[in-house]
Amino acid sequence: MSKILLIRPKFKKFLQPNPPLGLGYLASMLESKGHKVILLDCQVLRINYNDILNFIKRINPDLIGMTSLSSHYNNMVKLSNLIKSDNQVKDIPLVLGGIHASALPELSLKECKADYVIVGEGELTLTELVEYIENKVDISKINGLVYWENGKVKMNEERNLIENLDSIPFPAWHLMPPQKYPKDPHGHEYIRFPYAPIMTSRGCPFNCTYCASKNLWKRKIRLRSPKNVVDEIEFLIKNYGIKEIHIWDDNFTLIKDHVIGVCDEIIKRKINLTIKCPNGIRIDSLTPKILYKLREAGVYQMALAVESGNQKILDKVKKQSNLNKVRKILKIIKKFDIITRGFFMIGLPGETIETIYDTIEFALNNNFDYASFFLAQPLPGSDIFYDWAKDKIISKDLLYMEYATTPLLSNLKPKVLKKLHKRAFQKFFIRIDFIKTIVKYPKAFFRWAKNIAFQLMRRLVDRSRGE
Repeated sequence: MSKILLIRPKFKKFLQPNPPLGLGYLASMLESKGHKVILLDCQVLRINYNDILNFIKRINPDLIGMTSLSSHYNNMVKLSNLIKSDNQVKDIPLVLGGIHASALPELSLKECKADYVIVGEGELTLTELVEYIENKVDISKINGLVYWENGKVKMNEERNLIENLDSIPFPAWHLMPPQKYPKDPHGHEYIRFPYAPIMTSRGCPFNCTYCASKNLWKRKIRLRSPKNVVDEIEFLIKNYGIKEIHIWDDNFTLIKDHVIGVCDEIIKRKINLTIKCPNGIRIDSLTPKILYKLREAGVYQMALAVESGNQKILDKVKKQSNLNKVRKILKIIKKFDIITRGFFMIGLPGETIETIYDTIEFALNNNFDYASFFLAQPLPGSDIFYDWAKDKIISKDLLYMEYATTPLLSNLKPKVLKKLHKRAFQKFFIRIDFIKTIVKYPKAFFRWAKNIAFQLMRRLVDRSRGE
């Protein structure tokens, strides 16, 4: 039996953390094989790097696993290098995973001074890697693994995706109890606490050029059975007092039989639950029947991934979405009294000032209760990234996030994009229609506003500490 330490490094972005589902799934798979797992979520614990290092020395694990999104990758680099520069712990094998490491495995291996990178889905690859460390089996047979061999980077064969998601144990919730996490993750409203995130499926079959999901999931969508999903919901209610569920799927409503099956299972079991979908549902997957079932099951809010209010831009990024159809469905959604949050991007390839104003006007004129506007960035694993990076130097001396944080995908100057980004928020939130939203959903608004204020205060505290 091995002792495995799984770490989510601290990040400084304007976010509050949710339980790290990816690490939770890895932990439960390892535990099912008899291994001891410690999960260290540095963001929720708010501990510094030296404390982490001392913790590692105290528990002396057999393997350290670490994951990070691209937006927090620099923090993983810093922590990894600190571990590998300490004589007392530098020989503990270090393995990286997640979407960033999967998209740039060789670069991540070098920059983090890691021993291994797991590319893609990690549950089986990690358990086989632990077996290799224990018994020195043939490492070349571990699909999905990148590692050092005779001073050079070696990449094994790609690992096939797990076909039966029901075969994966529920996340190790005892290592990341939902009630220990702060309220209002990501600044979104909630109704009841405690809540927990779940995934009812993995993957997305679409080919949007700005998205890295297809790099991880190979443009396939795999489904958990409705029974398996609702069994986990009941487990969370019974063991952690969960009152609300947040569905994190890339495409929860895409497969009609699946979403209706999950809703029917919740309704059949008479579960008293509120549900929200904060990850960006494809609007054109929604029908009156699906919306009726969602509302009956307890869905009160959904984020809707529009991305652009200009059809030419949507076509250019291969969104496969028709704005005329989107407008019609948005009118239907409002009939079901579901809070809507529009997701929009500014600065996509081909953008002009006119197309950005098309996006702003679309957000203003289609009855969204809230809107989030993001500056488009080249996420590793996306087509946009590979197109953007082809004439860039990606090397050990130039970390990805040091040059990818400025919006550079369109021909507009960064100053112009940032000004338009700010303008979008101003025009949306400083208007009569948003006051109507406040009047209609006062509790949701004040929770949202309270979270924004709390986050600003925390950032000021972190700056005063030099973090």
